[in-house]
Amino acid sequence: MARGRGFGVGFGWLLTAALAAPVGLVGCGGSDGDPPAPEEGSDAALDAALDAALDEGTADAAPDMRPPDAGPTSTLEFPVDGPGPFAVGYRSWPVEYPDPIAGAPRGITLHAWYPAEPAEGPRPRHLDLFEDPESVVDAPARPPVGPRYPVMIYSHGDRGFAGTSAFLMAHFASHGWLAVAPDHAGNLLNSNERGETVAHFAERPADISASLDALAALPSDDPLSRGDVERVVLSGHSRGVYTVWASAGAAYDLDAMAAAFPEATEAERAVFAEGLGDPRVAAVLGLAGGYRESWFGPEGWRAVALPMQFQSGSADNPASLRAMFDRVEGLDLVWVELAEGCHQTFALGLCGSLDRHRGFRLVETYALALARRHLLGDTAPETVGIVEGDVELDPAATVMRR
Repeated sequence: MARGRGFGVGFGWLLTAALAAPVGLVGCGGSDGDPPAPEEGSDAALDAALDAALDEGTADAAPDMRPPDAGPTSTLEFPVDGPGPFAVGYRSWPVEYPDPIAGAPRGITLHAWYPAEPAEGPRPRHLDLFEDPESVVDAPARPPVGPRYPVMIYSHGDRGFAGTSAFLMAHFASHGWLAVAPDHAGNLLNSNERGETVAHFAERPADISASLDALAALPSDDPLSRGDVERVVLSGHSRGVYTVWASAGAAYDLDAMAAAFPEATEAERAVFAEGLGDPRVAAVLGLAGGYRESWFGPEGWRAVALPMQFQSGSADNPASLRAMFDRVEGLDLVWVELAEGCHQTFALGLCGSLDRHRGFRLVETYALALARRHLLGDTAPETVGIVEGDVELDPAATVMRR
């Protein structure tokens, strides 16, 4: 089954929205009542990139990749620097859990990409606007390679949606992973009534934990119940990088929070004081985002003891990432910078500066190498070399590490 690259239809609507809204609208972080936070990035040339994408038209199809004749015994058998051998299926379903502050029922939608048998069928349409050409809705799931699917979970950006980085989710699924992402209800492209509230910043990491709980609660006859949710990789784009820090266990600084968000109630402050980390997160990937002192203060990162990889583009305010990299000297942290990459290199791919196919390949290869190295114990020289920057994938990529 052929796998495409990037989103299909919907660019016309997105261009209209981008022209009518502030720059950085689509999954690009956002403000907290102030100008857009530099740690979340922005796209100064988003309109031009959208025009270029419209001119480009439908993405070229990738080569047909089908399961090998001899059944693999490990996902580590697949080359880390290329497409996986499996077709990709997709499904979504509603999840309800108690709101982390008020305890009232909170409803989210959980989206899943998984290795599938080759099948024809409809493509997912996220928010009924953006077609995902790489996946087939409800395609029959392929059994995991090994006893369980490794799991990657993703947090979208401010005013984004679960499928903003669908290319990355499909890539992981093609390599035998179960990739899942919640819509952060109330902070979506088509509904943002919660996005600038203090409660929203508690809801984001709670949505991640609730999503993992929902996977664990699937009935045993559901193929996706075989995801290993006890140790997962967590990724996030833009404001989703805030989610990454929170779920990884960064300590909240209540004084900094009080200064930035004086409207916070005692009940809200109590939730942040307790922390919102999830022990099932074993490694984290931050895409086009940095560190929020307004929540975690200057030292909250010290509570994180996980391997971390951050990816950013040189056309997306790299100074904020450099400041973070220089500050967090005690972490197991790698920073990958893509020359000419913009904020959307890591999501919809709508950049005029870096070819999106080239950008997608680099993002997904570095991400998968991180996940395999730290979640699956992949010690192959190629994988370790990519993670540590000793293997050059492309002159556009610069790898820096602690």
